Amino acid sequence: MDRVVILTVKEPYASYLVDGLKTWELRKRPIKYRGEVIIVTGGMAIGKLQITDVLGPFDLSELANYHDRHLADPKFLREYAAGQRLFAWVVSYPVRFQRARGVEIVERFEGPLRIGFLR
Repeated sequence: MDRVVILTVKEPYASYLVDGLKTWELRKRPIKYRGEVIIVTGGMAIGKLQITDVLGPFDLSELANYHDRHLADPKFLREYAAGQRLFAWVVSYPVRFQRARGVEIVERFEGPLRIGFLR
């Protein structure tokens, strides 16, 4: 089994990412990693994409101008940010798996990213 980089995302945002509707994943911290990431929701891998850049930080008023990229509900965003500026992880090349796959997370990697295996 090959090791993979995993990011856990809540629905509906996980589906928006792997279906190519969402091109920014908003997070509280930047990361250095660029490359392939497996998207996991509800304990299952539903697809993959590439993290290609990190932009920001942005305040909520700035992010309102980019709603078409992050698709985050304004109330959810306010609660998540809790007064902090957020970073946009720019994602490209989304692929939804034909069937969801189990995952095994084995260690922390960088920020919310984890290392694991697809089953």
